[in-house]
Amino acid sequence: MPTEIRKVIWDNATEFEKEFQSWWYPVNFTYDPTDGKATAFVLTIRNASVYTIYPIIALGLNHNGAILYPLEHRVWAQQNGNLWQTIDVSACVVREQQGFICESNTLKAQDICLDTEQNVCHFEVQPDEAPETVLVYIGKGCVCMRTFCDSVFVDNTTVDIGNHSNICVCNFTKIMGCDFNYSAPVTTHQLLQADYTLHQDLLPAHIGMNLTLVRKLLQHDDLNQLLERIQNNGHKTLVTVHHDADEIHRVLERVKQDGRHHWWDTLLGWSPTATGILNKMLHPVVVLLMLTVLCFILTIALYVRLWAMVKRLSHQISTQDVYVLDNPRPENVCDTPEASQGTVKLE
Repeated sequence: MPTEIRKVIWDNATEFEKEFQSWWYPVNFTYDPTDGKATAFVLTIRNASVYTIYPIIALGLNHNGAILYPLEHRVWAQQNGNLWQTIDVSACVVREQQGFICESNTLKAQDICLDTEQNVCHFEVQPDEAPETVLVYIGKGCVCMRTFCDSVFVDNTTVDIGNHSNICVCNFTKIMGCDFNYSAPVTTHQLLQADYTLHQDLLPAHIGMNLTLVRKLLQHDDLNQLLERIQNNGHKTLVTVHHDADEIHRVLERVKQDGRHHWWDTLLGWSPTATGILNKMLHPVVVLLMLTVLCFILTIALYVRLWAMVKRLSHQISTQDVYVLDNPRPENVCDTPEASQGTVKLE
């Protein structure tokens, strides 16, 4: 049964039906593709009486080299208080690995050598059956056995069973007898929890021409002009549109790309109507390359401007004005060319 349908039934089921969810059985399931509706008929158990029954595993009795089995030993038993009674489930419906479904008054209780008041038991004798040990694991770390051995070793303890051939042993690691060697099974348990909180609409897979593809194929200027002319004239006309395979393939690829998104579309934006080149330019690698190139161009421009400013400042420093101060010639100074002029260089 689909999980979505099981979730709908679960929300409208009673606590008793939820407890016996494993008994749900789908009777019929139909799906109408025209309106996209599914109809399911599921059989559930709304009310019932629940009894726990146990299978009777007949080990038999050893008596003078023969094995005695209780009559009709292949039955089930239930416990009412301290009394065990066998029951007849032959009129019930078997559900594999789950149990039996019985109608009213079909579960009959009877006594077959289980706490009978008459103290009368009926056995069937099977003298030709092999008398070797029969050991059955009954769960919860316990086994029951029928053996001809006089004693068995339970772990490191010797147990004498000469007076009784049928015993049950619990909480053991290894049992060894005269004709058998048995080790306790190692079982692991894992809890699985189902949480039906994730829901998703499943879109049908389009096979062949759908409406989206037809609209894409009809986007032609010539066809649009022809349709406008037909609408203006009001004539009923049959129009046949021919397309090549390459165009249809390109349209299909475009439709697939329209439904394809990436994680960066949330940050950088995405438009199904934009061109493929524009959407590819929004790829993170392309955006990083564009930003890197822009930063490189800005760095070069800044370097050129700084270089021009440094060159201008150095030129101004090297071409400072030289001021010449003309002083009067003193009387006590010799008339020489060097003493006739005074120069002062201001730095």
